[in-house]
Amino acid sequence: GSLCVMRDDKVVGIVTERDYLTKVLHAGKTSATTTVGEIATLDDKLVLACPDDSLQDCIDVMAARSFRHLPVANSDGQVVGLLSLQDIARELAKDRM
Repeated sequence: GSLCVMRDDKVVGIVTERDYLTKVLHAGKTSATTTVGEIATLDDKLVLACPDDSLQDCIDVMAARSFRHLPVANSDGQVVGLLSLQDIARELAKDRM
């Protein structure tokens, strides 16, 4: 899974279970002493989708960057959704039925 990191109701980052595994557990750190800011993808490295982006555009971004989750935010930076590989698989499966 993943969680959006928010500041003043705007998405500024994302932290994923993969971030936790690689940057905390495998690094020998603990949850008690590691901040979200240390492991999250923040600000200028954050990639967001817009509600008007096509599903194919989102798939292309996720594939190129090896993302499993992609936050969807409006023009004000407010999160309106979180697209996952599972969401995409379900949508593509519907097209085949």
